[in-house]
Amino acid sequence: MKSVAKTIEGKVFVWALPKDASYEDMTDGPFKYEISQSSSYHWKTGAVMIHEQAVVVDVPAGIDLISKAFETLNAAKVEAQVEYNKKIMEIDKQIQGLLMLTHQPDDDVLEGELVDDYRGADHE
Repeated sequence: MKSVAKTIEGKVFVWALPKDASYEDMTDGPFKYEISQSSSYHWKTGAVMIHEQAVVVDVPAGIDLISKAFETLNAAKVEAQVEYNKKIMEIDKQIQGLLMLTHQPDDDVLEGELVDDYRGADHE
């Protein structure tokens, strides 16, 4: 299935969003800029709409839409796997933290023995 030539018209909106304190590049001020198709951002972001722009895009004929669909789905799959792996790592870190809290030294080793073993034979 191939695309047909078509002209598409729409609008995009330019937003200024406050940079957080960890943002390294402040040369262009305390805001970063984003383009969105939405004319509204959630009010908690502190975003300010600074420009609305009409856009016209010519879609060329002959693009293999099935091939593009496979590319899009495979990219989404890879992104989902990356996010899943990050979440698994976060959970593993929490598990390791709990294991550290529940670790008990062997009951048959006395505290003095640990100190003597640490000092080594030269100390005696």
